[in-house]
Amino acid sequence: GVAQVESTTEPSSQSSSAQSESPTTASAATPAPILRSLNLRVLEAGTDKPLPQTKIRVACFLAPGKSQTVKALTDYQGLAVIELPPEPQTGFNVFVTGQGYVPKVIMWKREELLQDYVLRLAPGTAIGGHVVDEAGRPVAGTTLKFQGLGIDTASTENIAFGPDTDQQTDAAGQWNCAFVPETYQQLTVVAIHPDYALTRTVVLANVPGATNSLIVL
Repeated sequence: GVAQVESTTEPSSQSSSAQSESPTTASAATPAPILRSLNLRVLEAGTDKPLPQTKIRVACFLAPGKSQTVKALTDYQGLAVIELPPEPQTGFNVFVTGQGYVPKVIMWKREELLQDYVLRLAPGTAIGGHVVDEAGRPVAGTTLKFQGLGIDTASTENIAFGPDTDQQTDAAGQWNCAFVPETYQQLTVVAIHPDYALTRTVVLANVPGATNSLIVL
């Protein structure tokens, strides 16, 4: 896939948020060789079917207070060749989001980064519904962010609802997605709209009616 680079200079800080692109680990070891590229292949768990058009977002942590975000899509073989910044790297968070699959983040310290990596994504289940105001009118253009069960920093791979999992309601206030793990009974949803107060709620998952939830702003 063709990679796009976005540079930022925001201070890096640790965060428990699944949406965070801040490093979850740090290393004071002797600098490792700088890797120029990452070859990431994304397959379906259980079948090893390649997953094309999977979104890859790499948060590269460089000098203190500096980071770069590199974006890419997997090709028809499920492969993304991601060019990395030609600077000393302290760590990476790699968010992987495929339509209809449970999203993951891969977290590496600089001495752990592998040039070739295979990631397997499990099929997800569907949730959805409507966003309305207190009068019951649909609220279009609401951004929905999702929060999982937290990150295990001792694990390289974690389920994580990164920036590419955000959803937006349509003109009828409707939204839906299909990336919930089959083991989840519920999921925290944060609804954001410029004309309303931020609303945090919990929607049920993997139950009848999981695609008919109602969020009131």
